[in-house]
Amino acid sequence: MNSNTFIKNHKVKSKKDLLNFLKSVSKDANIRVLTISFDEENTFENENDLDKQIFSYLENLTTPVITTINQDVSEFLLKIVLLSHICIAVDSINFDVKGVKKQELALGKKTQENPKLLQKTFNAETAYSLGLINQISTSETIEKDASEMAEKISKLAPIAISSCLKAIDYGLKNDLEDGLRFETELFSKIFGTKDMREGTSAFLEKRKPYFQGK
Repeated sequence: MNSNTFIKNHKVKSKKDLLNFLKSVSKDANIRVLTISFDEENTFENENDLDKQIFSYLENLTTPVITTINQDVSEFLLKIVLLSHICIAVDSINFDVKGVKKQELALGKKTQENPKLLQKTFNAETAYSLGLINQISTSETIEKDASEMAEKISKLAPIAISSCLKAIDYGLKNDLEDGLRFETELFSKIFGTKDMREGTSAFLEKRKPYFQGK
């Protein structure tokens, strides 16, 4: 199976459109990477019920999510960025966090306590220095950059990747002892998979592994 079949790309048209996409991919065990794109055509109104559902799906996904941002970031998009595993943004965008409460900045996988985050606006370089985004790109190359990154991830062992994300999320919400115990449980499960044996065999035989997610 070509690795591209493990990647699901989506250009967001509206909040309802994004929610429907997240619902569909959450049921597909064959998908190994998601790329979600926001561009300058998007405008988002406050829709609390939709927002909560979208954030819930993103927070609980154990499939890697790469988000690309090609438009200015305000409250809704900031939370999307915080909940994404990887975020690539164009160099010309600005982050506007007016109206975002301090406690809301702890939402997601990129908890930030840096006081700079409470400034009204900042640019992509500042967002990168804060750890909000993982890469700065241009409007001409951002899709290519995301595609290359997704391609690399899609070739990795999906059970191991998913387990890493589960361990990180669990560790952020629990104490160190519980986090280490949960990590040990996940490792024990991975140790009995076909992918583990494939990875070991590929290493010993000096070849690239082919992981099946089993």
